[in-house]
Amino acid sequence: MSYEKVFICWAGKIPAGFVEVSLRRDYVEGANSSPTGYLEGIFVEKRFRKNGVARMLVREAEAWAKSKGATELGSDTRLSNRRSQKFHKALGFIQVEKNVAFIKEL
Repeated sequence: MSYEKVFICWAGKIPAGFVEVSLRRDYVEGANSSPTGYLEGIFVEKRFRKNGVARMLVREAEAWAKSKGATELGSDTRLSNRRSQKFHKALGFIQVEKNVAFIKEL
């Protein structure tokens, strides 16, 4: 049983974009249920942007997660990535928290 899926949008023989979605059973920020679908990554080639490709890919990801028992879809982006934040909000995501990450060399 697979817990991740990749969807590719083709423009003829050219890949226009892709989305990777997973099913997470561990903690997902802001989620109230488990399993939770998780948008691991999405990319649309520049020339295909602003044409609904990303929206269609996310809908496919949502449908897949729902078919696996998820009732929520999580995602994340960097605090500095304003374009991605705007994209997520346009698709109906709501911001649930902000994170500050740390690392220490050993």
